[in-house]
Amino acid sequence: MNSFFDHYTPGTKTHWKGHIDTKSDRRWYQKVQTFMDQSQLIYLSIDLDAFDGAFAPGVSTPAATGLSPALLIPFLKAIVQSEKLALVDIRELNPQYDQDNRTAKLGANLLFRIVDAIMNKS
Repeated sequence: MNSFFDHYTPGTKTHWKGHIDTKSDRRWYQKVQTFMDQSQLIYLSIDLDAFDGAFAPGVSTPAATGLSPALLIPFLKAIVQSEKLALVDIRELNPQYDQDNRTAKLGANLLFRIVDAIMNKS
């Protein structure tokens, strides 16, 4: 199984938040699409550390210039529509550092969007 974001397994692909240019998300969408086309199954691991600290303060290393959750939504939908999604995990939530449960709510919202996309595939 290929993993787009996991660099610890041989034969996998990793893209760090610093590599993703929010002004050219179409280019990244095409890269994800190519990856999905070449994969049999997809293991999606969402690291909450990648999001901007304004959205995810409850992580061990908040990002001052991290990703916006809105950037990820089209990718989530595309991954679900590929019908290759085998497993999802959400990592790096640290409730001790969370403020007003923002990070927990972000993780729950992302998971809700994935489940909703699965239930409403057309």
